[in-house]
Amino acid sequence: MTKHDQPQAVPAVVDRARFDAALAEQVAVGKGVTRHNDRVSASRRRLPMVEVKDYSFTGPNGPVRLTELFRERCLLVVQNVMFAPAWDEGCLSCTWAVDNLPANMERLAEEGIAFAMVSQAPIEKLEEWRANRGWGHL
Repeated sequence: MTKHDQPQAVPAVVDRARFDAALAEQVAVGKGVTRHNDRVSASRRRLPMVEVKDYSFTGPNGPVRLTELFRERCLLVVQNVMFAPAWDEGCLSCTWAVDNLPANMERLAEEGIAFAMVSQAPIEKLEEWRANRGWGHL
């Protein structure tokens, strides 16, 4: 393939000085995007909280209140596993996400964070799916 056969989408070939200048400009633009994303994230973290009514889930051992999921910890991470009551299997993406959670979630507990998985499917289906996937997470 000769230089004249290259598709038009290929960037121009330039000398080192022009490349370095273009790269420096691109790095500056990228840093601007990163700073903007940092500001958006910080703003999201400062959003006010809203009180949530304490309600019940059905757990492996019977009813569990939302407040009980915290297990005396200050934060709760909830993994919603999409699994409709009529489905025979959980959502493939959700299943992949849980498959790839750390086997040992103690790091969360060490930081005062509780972890729970929730879904709309009946607990019997969820427990069967959990056993079939080999999940130790609750």
